[in-house]
Order: sequence, then C-alpha cells, then structure tokens
Amino acid sequence: MKPDVHIAMSMDDGSLATLAFKTEGRSPTLPNGATWLPNGNWHRPATTENIEDELNKAFPGLNTRGVKRPKVVSWRIISVSELPFDRSYRNAWEDKAGMIVHNIEKAKELHRERIRRRRRDRLIQLDVDYQRADERNDAQLKQGIVAAKQRLRDATTAPEIENAQTIAQLKAAWPPDLER
Repeated sequence: MKPDVHIAMSMDDGSLATLAFKTEGRSPTLPNGATWLPNGNWHRPATTENIEDELNKAFPGLNTRGVKRPKVVSWRIISVSELPFDRSYRNAWEDKAGMIVHNIEKAKELHRERIRRRRRDRLIQLDVDYQRADERNDAQLKQGIVAAKQRLRDATTAPEIENAQTIAQLKAAWPPDLER
C-alpha cells in the first residue's frame, strides 16, 4: 500500500483536525476519483478535487443526529513531521503561517479541565475522610483535610498555569496533591 497523504484542516470553531487521506486501499466500492488496480486494490491521486470530496464526506456540517459539527475553513497537505511530537494538548493545535503550533491559552484551559477531572475523586475521598474525622472529633485532622481541599480547589488558578508560556512549563504546573 502507498503511504497516506496527511491533511491539516482549520475548522470554523478554531480547532485543527488532521486526516490521513488514503491514496490506495481495498474495499467493495470504488471511492470517488479512484480507479481499480490489477491487484484488486483501488488507487486515487491526492488531487484538490478528491481531497475536498473526502473532506465533505468526513465533515458534512451535521452528525448523524443532526447536531452541528465544525466545518473545514481551510486545509493543506502536510508531512507527519510537521505535527508536534507532544500530543498531550492536541486539542490546542492551530495552523499558523504554515506551522502547526500550540495555542497556549487553549492548552491552559485543557490543563485546568484535566486538573478538575483528576481532583474530583480526591475531593470525594477527602469529604469521606472529613466525616470520619468529625465522628472522632479530631479537629486537627479536620483542619488538615480542609486545607487539602482548598489546595485542590485553588489548583486551577495557580499562577504557574497562568504564567506558562510553553507546553513544558504548563506540564510542570501540575498540583503536587494530585497523581498524574
């Protein structure tokens, strides 16, 4: 099989999507713009017309339940080497001046959401621990639990997150009270 052609698509919601456009494959039906090969596979060149036809099928504007989906605003063929190696903040990628880069503000919000998801179970456990400490009238333990809960609540507003300028700095701004 021939290698796929990779496409970077800027969407109308500001996100970036990527697509591997198949230039050769095997299926019972022939894709638009393709021809059958003697080995039973099909081949289609990565022309503008064929790529746009595939994008219109992949991103029709509505999903199967009639809910609006992002639409492709622009696209370009890319090399896989253009994609950032670190995919941790993949939903913060943008195509700027022909380069795929992280939008650090979007990455910060993704980071905060990760913290919120991770701290949820820890906060529930701390609530249980607090009730047990209350049953034992252990004021010192209750104070420690209250402090731990407040650190978790404050984790999303940490200055290290707001001041981060790179993905590495953002990753380093993880609350010590939470496992990764």
